[in-house]
Amino acid sequence: MTRKFLYGILFIGLSHVSENSSAQNSAVQKISYVNSVSATISGDESSNIKASGEEYAGLGFLKFTKTSVTPITINGTLRVKNGTDYKVAVVMPLNLQTGVEQKGAFGSFSVENDEKTKSYSTTLYRMFFDTDSEGTNSFVYLTLTEILDLKGYLKVSGKFHFNAAYDPNPGSAKGIVDGVFFPPVNGVVHGSKKVIVNGSFTVYLDKFLQN
Repeated sequence: MTRKFLYGILFIGLSHVSENSSAQNSAVQKISYVNSVSATISGDESSNIKASGEEYAGLGFLKFTKTSVTPITINGTLRVKNGTDYKVAVVMPLNLQTGVEQKGAFGSFSVENDEKTKSYSTTLYRMFFDTDSEGTNSFVYLTLTEILDLKGYLKVSGKFHFNAAYDPNPGSAKGIVDGVFFPPVNGVVHGSKKVIVNGSFTVYLDKFLQN
């Protein structure tokens, strides 16, 4: 749980990096390399997110080598006419290897507007719904489908999926299970909501930033 919490905090920082990486994104767009993220959300919320371009498809990372990106954050935002944003994000260490399912610690889906924010996450899914003691159902699972070396950039495409939950009653003790049980809180009794996120992405990594 500590590692998941740290990835949640790291996601906030990496999102800030992503929002301020306009120099890389602008350079990519000049040569028609545009990041894109798509996701389908089902369960207690339903949404289809299709995001592309600097403003809506975000990319951030701390370290980029020839074999990995550690960690990488990929996020997409759908903004609808009423001012509501639907956002999806994953944060995880990424090995640059196709065809192998990789496991990451943090994924999220959120619905945001001026009145309210509902944030679903893998961390909360483990707290409320995951019956596996190892948290198998609370990770992000990601598989790279293409890695293409372009002039000055590395094109990386992949697909991902994860479960996420939302806590509408933070601070409530309702549903807490006595003893060592999984999950530690009964999500149904607590009133928690859950979704399944299935997504795909294509991003372009600036090789000038490669170590």
